[in-house]
Amino acid sequence: MRFVFVARWLVLLSSAAELVKGLLSTHPINDGLTKKHCKSKHVHRGTSRFEGDESKKDDDTRFFQELRERAQELSQQTQELTSKWRTGDCRSKLPLVFPDWVRRIDIDYPLVACGSSRETVFLGHLETGEILAESTFSIDDDESNDEARRDEKSVDDLDLMQTMRFLFGNYDGGGTLSIAFQDSLICEGGRKGGVRVWRTNPTSNRLVSQGSIPAMEGLLATCLHIDDNDRLWVGTHKGEVHCYRLDDPFQPLALQTKPYKSWTFGRRMSCVMSLELCVEFSCGVATLAGGSVEFFSTNENEAVGLASLYPPFDSMERRPANIYPSQASFVLSKKNKNSDDISGLSIVCGGSDGSMYSQSISLTNYNQDIDRDRPFQEPLEPMGQGHPGGGIIKAMVSPTYDMLVSLGQDGCMKVWDMQKRTPFYHFAGYKVWTGSLWTDGRRIASDGVDNTVLLHDFAGSDDELY
Repeated sequence: MRFVFVARWLVLLSSAAELVKGLLSTHPINDGLTKKHCKSKHVHRGTSRFEGDESKKDDDTRFFQELRERAQELSQQTQELTSKWRTGDCRSKLPLVFPDWVRRIDIDYPLVACGSSRETVFLGHLETGEILAESTFSIDDDESNDEARRDEKSVDDLDLMQTMRFLFGNYDGGGTLSIAFQDSLICEGGRKGGVRVWRTNPTSNRLVSQGSIPAMEGLLATCLHIDDNDRLWVGTHKGEVHCYRLDDPFQPLALQTKPYKSWTFGRRMSCVMSLELCVEFSCGVATLAGGSVEFFSTNENEAVGLASLYPPFDSMERRPANIYPSQASFVLSKKNKNSDDISGLSIVCGGSDGSMYSQSISLTNYNQDIDRDRPFQEPLEPMGQGHPGGGIIKAMVSPTYDMLVSLGQDGCMKVWDMQKRTPFYHFAGYKVWTGSLWTDGRRIASDGVDNTVLLHDFAGSDDELY
């Protein structure tokens, strides 16, 4: 028994020796350490704590250096892009052709939704030039179904005629009044009233109808916009602004009998001509054919107007008294071109005679909030001659800080320097049927070129062929 016991201990000692040998071969002792160092309880086999700290510092230094280099690279790209916007250095193209005249567009790049002169909705691809899908609805189908629509609320013929005169002046090309597109959702406002809702289907060349919004029956949707917070914004021909939720799983748009929030401005027939939101300051601006520019809050817990602005479009110095504001847009400003800190906010409004004005908005709290008590402390400033060719200003967008793009029935698209309130340059040749502008800061797209879309790309490579 004793020999068996001893043999077992020998086996255990042999196994322990093999384990120690394996550990030592996996983590070799640093030959450079002296005996004094090896006796220190702070010394670890392999790499010392001090060497690990230095390695970590080197990693941190490289990390922050890479961040600084990337920030400098992005800043340089932004400055180069801004320089191209200021000089008109862009590549222009007509990326696709639709089978009907284009009346309104909205873009979720590279896809474009188009409302046509027959109120058919098309979905196209701006890079491949393909028409991917179209709606099953057209104005011809709608006219054939008038009997079935008699129980629905309809728009009064006099209201329709007056609204069309406000929106288009002497140049009404028919078709879609407004369109909004984001992700797979397309909303379209037509001349029979209401808002039709469509979904895209990647496996089909037909848009999938989701019905229409019950709360919009009997109302013309003169403006449509989908924001990044899953809200649909609608301007109506009766001076109302509606907000509808898109993120309610129990109440899709086709079941919403009243808006989530609403604002009422002006008189009954004070048609909403344009509608724009400013997410940085949670506010919106709407222009009304009754003569006012309405500035309102879009905070989630309130639906209030902040102030009304009455640009002097009907002053004795300019034109007859039937001139009204047709478009308005927010423009953000900054003092330091190397910083994204906002230093100012203004509203630019354009009139049905082509004239334009800029109104600064007072900010408080180190330019973090709007002065709600006195938002308009500075006087209105004229924007040069505006569009001197006359006609209604149809669309406005701000592609970047201190810059504005306007499009009018005079056939010109102007790019403005908002610091000087003068144009950098303009593009010419647009038709009087124009009505849409879209930008993502890199490109700008518009209708007004018959049955296609005109795209100006300021970030495209010089090697690209258009």
